[in-house]
Amino acid sequence: MEFSGATAASREPIGATLKKPQQPAMTKAQMREESDRLVKEALARKFAVTKGKTRLEVKCSKCGAANRVTAESGETRVEYKCKDCGHQQRTL
Repeated sequence: MEFSGATAASREPIGATLKKPQQPAMTKAQMREESDRLVKEALARKFAVTKGKTRLEVKCSKCGAANRVTAESGETRVEYKCKDCGHQQRTL
């Protein structure tokens, strides 16, 4: 590493700049307040805050056609029938 200047007091690497540590955009308390506010707004508009179903894009093992399969929360493998060839199978 090269240093600029001849004195010991000014030994900073060439091209290096000192940066102040970045402050987080929001504190945890502020984030919590913001999320509470957003939930209250959503409930006021009659929107239900729910955990939705998972939609999987799977490929048929027989014909290779793309299929969309809906899985409930927590399910890992779902049985489905190919929309093109009708082959019964399970997702991976």
